Amino acid sequence: MEVIMKTISELPKANPKRPRTVIFTYGPHPVLIYSEGKILKFPVLQIEKSAIVDTNGAGDAFLGGFLAGLLQEKPLEDCVKAGLYAARHILQVSGTQYTQHCDFKWNN
Repeated sequence: MEVIMKTISELPKANPKRPRTVIFTYGPHPVLIYSEGKILKFPVLQIEKSAIVDTNGAGDAFLGGFLAGLLQEKPLEDCVKAGLYAARHILQVSGTQYTQHCDFKWNN
């Protein structure tokens, strides 16, 4: 997996001022991030199968939470936590709807 992520990170890009960050998610498995020559692993909090209502949109929700942190210049760990929070919620509702008040808190 690391070789694949490294290969992707080295592909040409339009903005050479900063390195490419590659993110792999795969259900309950750790989130893998390849950035600046290092692979980082972030655990995913397990959720009971009986609590999963619909998997549609979970990846998009992760991306939305992750990008919200990235745009606020949060550390990668916080971006991943926000993404996992959003994905966890979406897994527990039918469709892609937000049905509750957001109680996610940034570290800073």
